[in-house]
Amino acid sequence: MSRHWSRSKTILLIWLVSATVFYALFQMALRNSHSSSSSSSSSSSSSGSSVSNKERRSKLYDAMARDLDDHGASFLNHGETSQSLSLFDIFALKDGSVTPVLKAANPPVRANVLFLGTDYSVPISEAVKRIFNPYFDKSIWFQNSSLYHFSMFHASHHITPVPATELEIEAEAAAVGAVAKDLCPINIVLDRVVLTSTGVLLGCWQVVSGTDPITVRARLRTALPHAPEKQLYDAAILHTSFARLLGRPKASSKEVHDSDPIKFFHELVTRLNNEIRGFRAVVSELWYVEEYDVLALALNGRMKEFESGLESIGKKMGSEDAVPLVDKVNVGLEVSVDRDCPGTKNQKKVPKRIHKAEREKQKREQLNELFFELSNSLDLKQPNNGKASLLCEATRLLKDLLAQIECLRKENTSLLSESHYVTVEKNELREENSTLGTQIGKLQSEIEARVVQSKPDLNAPPPDCLTMPAPEPTLGQVHTVLVLPFHSDLQAYPLSDAAQVTSNPTSNVSKPHARYPTSGDSWPAQLLRQQPEAEEDSAKVCNSSNR
Repeated sequence: MSRHWSRSKTILLIWLVSATVFYALFQMALRNSHSSSSSSSSSSSSSGSSVSNKERRSKLYDAMARDLDDHGASFLNHGETSQSLSLFDIFALKDGSVTPVLKAANPPVRANVLFLGTDYSVPISEAVKRIFNPYFDKSIWFQNSSLYHFSMFHASHHITPVPATELEIEAEAAAVGAVAKDLCPINIVLDRVVLTSTGVLLGCWQVVSGTDPITVRARLRTALPHAPEKQLYDAAILHTSFARLLGRPKASSKEVHDSDPIKFFHELVTRLNNEIRGFRAVVSELWYVEEYDVLALALNGRMKEFESGLESIGKKMGSEDAVPLVDKVNVGLEVSVDRDCPGTKNQKKVPKRIHKAEREKQKREQLNELFFELSNSLDLKQPNNGKASLLCEATRLLKDLLAQIECLRKENTSLLSESHYVTVEKNELREENSTLGTQIGKLQSEIEARVVQSKPDLNAPPPDCLTMPAPEPTLGQVHTVLVLPFHSDLQAYPLSDAAQVTSNPTSNVSKPHARYPTSGDSWPAQLLRQQPEAEEDSAKVCNSSNR
């Protein structure tokens, strides 16, 4: 009996163990079945979501392509932009060229944009300029190829401004950096190029793989809870501006005269689409930008870019020479080491792309510093001048300087000619002075010689000719004759003196009577030759007679 009970107990234990193992295996099978079904449903929903986002973007792009036909070319009449800004508010025609009008944004606009590297933007920009520039020489604004971007989300914009302190701005930049670390690089393809009624030439893109723009905007909405509820763009759109038309094409273009303007615009867009449609690119950078001017990214205005996370991401991926930047922040959308993005593979060349982006940012930083120095040197009266305005002002200043240099060059040539003429005259005057000095020396020698010859000898006796001649005995006249030679100086005596002499009763000298010479009188020739001595003798005689 005991033996039978022990056998039954062993059999029961075996059956219990078997039942337990079977139940466990059954539960595992059920769980695997549920897991596989849920994963298949999630993958199907994910693929369905991807397809729906693509279709949503395609519908948006179709509507944007019809905008020119539905509303006409309003930019020819200076209409408004997509951000409710008049073309006069953002552009001005100065000296025959388009110049942006920069207005200070108060408070600054804080935008989050995906950045398109110059490896992709430069070829697109060259194609756009090659097709549109011949027809819109001075009535088109080309977007800076180093600032091609996709607007994602605004923490504050000019329609609904949201002020923030510096600490709040830094916190927002850090939050955006945290979002960027969880995002994957976006492989995109250019779906089409459209021209809107406001004159904006847009590149409309589709996502091939990576994080969808809808997901990017949703995560930025979570990271920036104080952002405006109404954003500027649809959540699914992925577009970038290539150029902006501001006026009519050249009047000399024959194609414009032979076709309708709208049709002509469509032809240009078709040419561009035939050349760059299907262009592929990779977007791997998210920027948090503080724009101090309205539309600073589009108009080359003043702005500040914040970057965070690039250095740590570079170290995780094995980059030892990652270059940190100080004043600018660039958030990279790179593949994380801990997780792989669906539909993408880890790329070993990502660090090189990061370093190239950093070099580009350093170049932009240097250019900004140069423009700042240029602005200080120009000493402009109007603040908030953009790069284009600074370049125009510098060009005008250089033209003025060149004109002044040309005037100075002409004046220098004239002065050199006058200096040569003065030098020749100076040499001639020196020769004349030398000749005159020689002649003066000769004349002085002659004068000295004549002075020596004409000097009288005081020791020699006076000549006999000075004695008065005795009267000849043949003369019949016995009266005393007083000879007074007539001279012009004798007429200068006043009549009062003569009257005084005649009225003097005490004089014993009788008044002489006038006597005219006769033919019998003889006049020595020596007396006539020595007229001055005779005049002096006669004066002495007159004085003695008055006494």
